[in-house]
Amino acid sequence: MENTAEQNIANDYKVVSFHNAESFDFTHEMGCMYDGRPVTGSEGVLGLGGGETKMLPFHVGFRIARNLAKQTLMRKSGDRKQLDAQGHPIVAAIWDDAALESLARSYITEMYSEDKPVAKTQTDVLFERIQALESLIKGQDAKKEEVLVAKESTTPAPEEVVLTFQDKQQVLLELEKRGIPHDKRASQDKLEKLLA
Repeated sequence: MENTAEQNIANDYKVVSFHNAESFDFTHEMGCMYDGRPVTGSEGVLGLGGGETKMLPFHVGFRIARNLAKQTLMRKSGDRKQLDAQGHPIVAAIWDDAALESLARSYITEMYSEDKPVAKTQTDVLFERIQALESLIKGQDAKKEEVLVAKESTTPAPEEVVLTFQDKQQVLLELEKRGIPHDKRASQDKLEKLLA
């Protein structure tokens, strides 16, 4: 597969089904990862078990398919003859590009293509952010109103409020604050009755 920009763009929205057709578990140590992040299989286990299938974006699926193909070809290379008739080691590539590509393609099946999202201008992005902030503020205002309603329902009516004073001086200050005429020489109990 050529790695041209056009092919990458064409594959950006494809979804593939990746199937580990091998009998061994394909772990993240073996290359079941994309961009340094392991791909998880069923039940959140790192890697994909033998026979397991997973839906993936094309680029992730193809990358792990190539890595699985490399692992498979390396395992099969152990079955090859290692020495020639004279006892010299045979130096040969474990795979060629065509064999690797063919085996990698056998692990993935194209399922469908997603629609390309509509490109957004920076202005569109900013106005979406404004709308998000406005909805956040409206949500906060609604919460404030709920708190106010809750406070109003729990606050006793003004006539139910019972004031307690520690000394006569506090009673006098409260009377002056409310503008109630009073005799400063009266007892604290009589002054408190004026407040009631």
